[in-house]
Amino acid sequence: MRHKIILSALTALASILSACNNDIFVEDTRPSEKEIVLEGDGGIHTLTIQEKGLQKIALDIYGNSNNSITYYDKNGNIIPPETPVSEIARINYTNIYIIFDILLEGNSMTLHCTELTAGNEWDVPIILDYGYCLEYINVKIQTGRPMELLRIDYDMAQSEVSEKIKDDAGTVYINNSEQVLKVGVRPYMTQQASSVLAPEYSWAKYINVETIMPVYAGDKWVLSESAIAAMTAETRYYFPESIDRLMTVPLEIPAHSATRVTCSITYSNIKVPFYATFINPVSQREFHTSGTYIASEPVDYKIHIENEN
Repeated sequence: MRHKIILSALTALASILSACNNDIFVEDTRPSEKEIVLEGDGGIHTLTIQEKGLQKIALDIYGNSNNSITYYDKNGNIIPPETPVSEIARINYTNIYIIFDILLEGNSMTLHCTELTAGNEWDVPIILDYGYCLEYINVKIQTGRPMELLRIDYDMAQSEVSEKIKDDAGTVYINNSEQVLKVGVRPYMTQQASSVLAPEYSWAKYINVETIMPVYAGDKWVLSESAIAAMTAETRYYFPESIDRLMTVPLEIPAHSATRVTCSITYSNIKVPFYATFINPVSQREFHTSGTYIASEPVDYKIHIENEN
């Protein structure tokens, strides 16, 4: 009987200890939401987290320096990332493309994205570190308004101009008749010009812009009178307005002859340094870059005639 009483007491004690063990180690650390979609320009969302046992909050941002993530206390002072979570009021993630904030108050976490100008969605994973386990909140931020070109200045005085001649394969005209064969050659018909705004910094690449650009007019390079649509760092191919693609040069092929007609097209090439200012339309933050404008346009032609007989 005495052994049964002792056994019953031990069993009860083990049950109590097991229950306590569950209270300590099986605390529900899951946030109220783990997948969140946020608008890029002004998106805001609030969720709840388990603040008990929370040791650290971090952003799992691949390829970004920790210098772009800043922790603040309730008074707006910058504090170290290792500061106890109870003393952190705001975590800010900012770079050229994004301004993203995590606001903390008790078990409430508010996510706010001021802007995202990257042109594609960003995933911003948040890590909740409880010491014995990690919880992840994945925030998918939709792209907002893209960065815009505010102004651009070309240093035309420092431009480099050169010429290059391009020969076509030529066309052979065979005239077996007794009469002169009259033909027309259009030297500019298929000749395209090209240009590219090549910025120095990678963040300024692949941005749609509308701006004036150097073009060839008459016998020199000048700034265009109207804005031209382009994408930075992308080569733009076009038919310049300064030449008549349908211009026809009349030629006569003698009777009983085979004549090769070749066109030599002279291209004028230019390299112009520029300085550009881009702006994020929501925050009005401005960013600057230098770069080089590179262009090539057909400006002259020569026709060569050779007898193939």
